[in-house]
Amino acid sequence: MAEQNDDSVKVYEPDHSLHNRIGKGTLDQVLSKEAVAHAEQAIQQSSDKFAEECKQRLEALEASYAALQQSPEMDAVLLAPVIDAAFSIKIAAAQSGYDLASAIAKSLHLHCENLGFAELSPKNMDVIAWHISSIRHLLNNKIKGTGGSIGAAIMGEIQKLG
Repeated sequence: MAEQNDDSVKVYEPDHSLHNRIGKGTLDQVLSKEAVAHAEQAIQQSSDKFAEECKQRLEALEASYAALQQSPEMDAVLLAPVIDAAFSIKIAAAQSGYDLASAIAKSLHLHCENLGFAELSPKNMDVIAWHISSIRHLLNNKIKGTGGSIGAAIMGEIQKLG
């Protein structure tokens, strides 16, 4: 890259060496339809893999919640796996295109973190259960993206919980 100094401001200009070697071209000339189809297939397979991971993590979340229900007096110890599972679902769901499930998992993660070491009330247990059932519904019904009208209703309910 060429460097120019002008009153203590450095301006970097690309050297255009790649452009000079391959010339001008369009994206259609660089990527064939077969290459695009292959890339789309790889992305879909990756998305499916993350969706399966979400379901496995949801099972771990449900197991952690069941343990919490059996011993609510030990909530400080048993709430940590719920927080961890919600956090991991948030990431995997986002990576697989389940944006709404990711948002709900984030809400659950933050809700549980905010509970801290307080004893869990029946209402708090219901809020956790509601989050889990919403995530399960989205994953089982393969509702990707923001979820349309269902997603808007769910996000409205989350705002009421706050």
